[in-house]
Amino acid sequence: TELVNALKKGLKDRKNKSLLRNFITVSGRLAEASGREFIHLAKSIINPLMASLSDRMTLVRQDVLDAVEKFSASLGIENIFKRS
Repeated sequence: TELVNALKKGLKDRKNKSLLRNFITVSGRLAEASGREFIHLAKSIINPLMASLSDRMTLVRQDVLDAVEKFSASLGIENIFKRS
């Protein structure tokens, strides 16, 4: 949970684009590596992750799309966006 909290905090900080891109990449890789066991924690990361889709920097937006693809491949997109 500490790792997830650190990821959420990092995803909300949009001043340092290089650092933001690293947080986005780590989020996707974590979802990919953890698989279905990560689903309950993924729901708390997906909102700050998706907020970065509105970033001006094309590379940031592409990183978000790559991470979301990893989330959907590992967890199933229907499980991520399902209302609780």
